[in-house]
Amino acid sequence: MLSDLEKGASQLSGRIVEGVDLGVTESTALIQKGLDLTLQDAGDNTVTSYDPVELNNWGALTIMKGSIFTQQAMWFSMIIVSLMTGSIAGAIYYFAKNPQDYSVDVISSVIKTVSVALAFLLGLYVNNAIQRWWNIVVTFEKVFGAAKKLVMMLVNLNVDSQTRHIVARRCVLSLEMLRYEQIAGKIPGKTKQEAWSHKFNELQCKDDDGNPLPKDQIPDKPFQPLLGKEGYEVLMSVPEQERSFYCWGLIAKAVKTMGQSTTTPRGEKKKKHSMALTASGEIESRVYLSLYSVVQDGCANISQLKSIANFQFPFLYVHMLAWLVHLVNFLNAVGSGVAIGLTIATAHKQEQPLDYGIIIKELLFLYIQVFLYQAFLSIGTALSFPIVPKGHGAMYRLPLMEMIDALRRTLSQLNQLGDDDIL
Repeated sequence: MLSDLEKGASQLSGRIVEGVDLGVTESTALIQKGLDLTLQDAGDNTVTSYDPVELNNWGALTIMKGSIFTQQAMWFSMIIVSLMTGSIAGAIYYFAKNPQDYSVDVISSVIKTVSVALAFLLGLYVNNAIQRWWNIVVTFEKVFGAAKKLVMMLVNLNVDSQTRHIVARRCVLSLEMLRYEQIAGKIPGKTKQEAWSHKFNELQCKDDDGNPLPKDQIPDKPFQPLLGKEGYEVLMSVPEQERSFYCWGLIAKAVKTMGQSTTTPRGEKKKKHSMALTASGEIESRVYLSLYSVVQDGCANISQLKSIANFQFPFLYVHMLAWLVHLVNFLNAVGSGVAIGLTIATAHKQEQPLDYGIIIKELLFLYIQVFLYQAFLSIGTALSFPIVPKGHGAMYRLPLMEMIDALRRTLSQLNQLGDDDIL
């Protein structure tokens, strides 16, 4: 099983290979084998890549990292029902004068009735949460695909290098803005305004005081700085939740104003004509329509992602489901406590051997039932909103930051190959 895709180690045939560049792209970041189980950040316990074959044997019982067994809410619920069960069993043992005359049939029938309805509602909730998660993943892939397709088209049309680099930079910027629109209010220790201010300084390669970073402190990533003066002015003039959308407006502007250049960013002379331009320097109408259809796809997918991420499941439904889960857990604790207390009290009153089989059965039923209900409720909740910052402590998160970094490398490589006349 593999964890966050950040340090370049690869697990192949059960061995860890350090320092091997496997060419991880954003489209494979969710499924490719990438790292060992070492957690990269405190509070980040999400496994984003794993080998399903490892889960087919008994060794899956020993895997804890990234699983439901590491969630505090799960163990808190188990501890609470254990204390309730023990307290009720003790009260029955000490205060029931004729324990043989009592029965748990009534509470057992209530638990069975509620459990049937709860199982149906939980199954429906988890199924919808998985569908929502998959729609988010697929839409992200469409945005990544639009960015790569647009840059590839510009390379193949011999568009000038400066325009290609501007378009690639703004494609990455749109995804950075989309990610931050969702997580800006969830970063520990920072208000939303402070988080945005820090992000803009980071994108412009500045420190928290707004001063340019020394060259040796600038992160070694393509397209640095990612945000220029023009982009900064535009993004500061639009609402926070619309910045990712307006980045595609900047992309459209770069495509519209592209021209023919004879030099690369490194100052090398190039002698080739852009097939996107006519002899008079105007954009070919067919090329214009093709490029703008890709830009429109990117805009549409950004809007779809924002809609999916911002609209949650109805509170009425989720609250009722959570209420039923806690109710059933409470009733299970009461029922098990009464049954165990009556068993012990009856054996003591009648001076008969204690039937440990009944106690074990009640405890197994209690813990399995509580575990399953609480686990599926937590999993559904985590999958329904998977865009959280790294180190947030959530049960699950999409590896969006890693996917964006992979997209940076891909677009940089495309532009480099175009500059070198390889593509």
